Amino acid sequence: DHPHSDRAMAPWLSNSVRFLCAATLMAGLASRNCLAQQDIDMTQTESGLVTRLADVDAFEETVLKSWSIWIVVFTSTSTDPVKSRGIDRGKCDEMVSQLTNAAVELNKMNVQVGLADVDDLSQIASEFNVRKRMLPVALLFKTRARDGDKLKSDLFANPSELKTVVEEHLVDNPRDDAGYHQKITLTLGSGEL
Repeated sequence: DHPHSDRAMAPWLSNSVRFLCAATLMAGLASRNCLAQQDIDMTQTESGLVTRLADVDAFEETVLKSWSIWIVVFTSTSTDPVKSRGIDRGKCDEMVSQLTNAAVELNKMNVQVGLADVDDLSQIASEFNVRKRMLPVALLFKTRARDGDKLKSDLFANPSELKTVVEEHLVDNPRDDAGYHQKITLTLGSGEL
């Protein structure tokens, strides 16, 4: 037996090595916005692509660190009467049902659409002043700064109107070689933020 073979290693070490290899592979995929299932759940529908942001880390990596423009809709799926106190469940459900159709228009202009449960991202919701009594709330992330522009929730019922409003918000954003908007990057002195 070779001293570095799996049989010569302690069982926990071989599992650790396998985990490390898997984690490295997933980290490589995450850098290309293909995050592991536990971090993010991407739902492809015939209408459009909506990304479910499952936790704070997924939000940070997928939305804030991305060069892509993102619209994130905060809602609540809790059926717990204490957690859902003050939430207009009808408005939340209506907006979620409209989201995939809205994503069709937004995806055409390379704007990504995310869905976040306020309970799963309570830290982020608090940071961006998203309160349960205000749900559903849609925020447009058009810069690499920690800043989101609030969009009216009734716009999601009319995807072409939503697209027009988003285009107006992006008028100052740079475009890539394909003509798609990118996030604005703030610069101070000689470095990027």
